[in-house]
Amino acid sequence: LGNNIFIMKILNILQVNWFDADRKCSNLNANLLVLDDDHEKTLLTDHLTRNHRISQRFWDSMWVGINSLSQARRFVRSSNGDSISYMPWLRHEPNNQNGDENCVSFANYGGEWGSGYLDIRCNIELLYMCEMRELNYLDLL
Repeated sequence: LGNNIFIMKILNILQVNWFDADRKCSNLNANLLVLDDDHEKTLLTDHLTRNHRISQRFWDSMWVGINSLSQARRFVRSSNGDSISYMPWLRHEPNNQNGDENCVSFANYGGEWGSGYLDIRCNIELLYMCEMRELNYLDLL
């Protein structure tokens, strides 16, 4: 997505928990997707809509590379622990509804809810999307 992101797995049909999704992306030398701005959110939402991936339930969402596992309710980028400036939360999120919602997924609910992030339990099995920065020729030298 965006100018310098290559999506490795557009929508993996395998549903896994957050930890397995993170590990599977890492095995590809990639990371779970993290949106950088409104433009990337729009591109992803449009892609999901074109492919009939409008969720009606949280379990239709997909994992992203954000969690608060080591930072009590402070959501950070899972790949490096950095803070995240762009957090397009859905309405009423994050809510820590069950007291253990430390991972983040992206849902495309459509309609008045739109698309965005929600906090969710890490052990739920969801789809996932990996991203990889494009390699620049100079990076190889």
